[in-house]
Amino acid sequence: MRCAVLCVAVALLASEAPLKPVRVCEVLADLSARDGKIVAVLGRFSFRENGRFLGEDACDPTPAAGDPARPSALRVVFDPKSAPPLPARLELDAADVYQPLKLIRQRTALGKFRFGSVDYDRWAVVFGRIEAGGAIKNESKPPAPAQIVCRGESAVLVIADPDQ
Repeated sequence: MRCAVLCVAVALLASEAPLKPVRVCEVLADLSARDGKIVAVLGRFSFRENGRFLGEDACDPTPAAGDPARPSALRVVFDPKSAPPLPARLELDAADVYQPLKLIRQRTALGKFRFGSVDYDRWAVVFGRIEAGGAIKNESKPPAPAQIVCRGESAVLVIADPDQ
């Protein structure tokens, strides 16, 4: 099943050397170094009334009691005009996806909705450009210190849950 999802993604989008996705927490840990860069980011893709987000429940280090929680989400913005184009070929190595996903799943869960839909939370790799700080509206809940700007849904590669 894992291979089937990744093979479809590879067939749709593939690159000369495998692109290694980074976790949301890795992006946020060194946001200034990633600002303006084109990356593939792995995390929980959440679709909510107030927007789309790619995140993890918590990033290391965990804040001390009384300290404010650190942001652990990127807003996902679809902008076909300003977003970077998808590579003609994009390869993702299964180990580069499922190894960090295993770490993410230790602290992050997909939402459980009473109406049974799985469309609101999924594991995904999103391909786009990171924009930090002032470029985004910070009214979002959860607050997002940065956004990933991508062409559209074709830049969101849904990953099969390894336990299903």
